[in-house]
Amino acid sequence: MPFSKSLENFINPFKRIKNRSLVLALGFLILTFCLLLFLVFSDVSRLISSKDFFYVIQSHPKQTLIEDENYFYANKGLYKTNKEAFLRVYKIPENMPIERRENLSKGSKMNLALLFLFLACFLGSFGVCPND
Repeated sequence: MPFSKSLENFINPFKRIKNRSLVLALGFLILTFCLLLFLVFSDVSRLISSKDFFYVIQSHPKQTLIEDENYFYANKGLYKTNKEAFLRVYKIPENMPIERRENLSKGSKMNLALLFLFLACFLGSFGVCPND
């Protein structure tokens, strides 16, 4: 099925809706849902083994190690490893600075995304979308 045909099949149900504000609200709701999924499932850090992580911090001794509740991060958050597993086998060099951060877990990301969704619904209910 060509892309234009699948796009047409996606748009057809919206053509039946006569109220322009409702179409805009539905489009905004779909966009918000896509942003919610992206926010929840995005994780830019690459999980590597404790051994590889040890080599990363040995090769860059002046970097700052970032620590949160479950992971250590190196190279400004590019690499991460499980904190407990790493500390069982290796020691962090004493001269390496450690920055502690609050864990931004998937639960808190979900709360932020839901807050954004409720804010969008609240603004939409007061007629922010133009009326015909």
